[in-house]
Amino acid sequence: MKNIFAFLLLLGLGAPFYTANAQGENLDKIVAIVGDKIILRSEIDAAFEDYKRENPSIGDSIKCQLMEQTLLQKF
Repeated sequence: MKNIFAFLLLLGLGAPFYTANAQGENLDKIVAIVGDKIILRSEIDAAFEDYKRENPSIGDSIKCQLMEQTLLQKF
């Protein structure tokens, strides 16, 4: 239970951070922090694109499951 609480706390704290260039354009965004590892939005987007190539009829809702799988892999 402590691990879940710590994860949710880190997820909430990491949400506002992002990487930007001089013009203020977002290049990537940290969507989660698991211990000392980070998960970038680009990782989730790349996994989604890979999954969508194999299953073209799938909707955007699969991104939540891909995020969960990535979190479990990093945990």
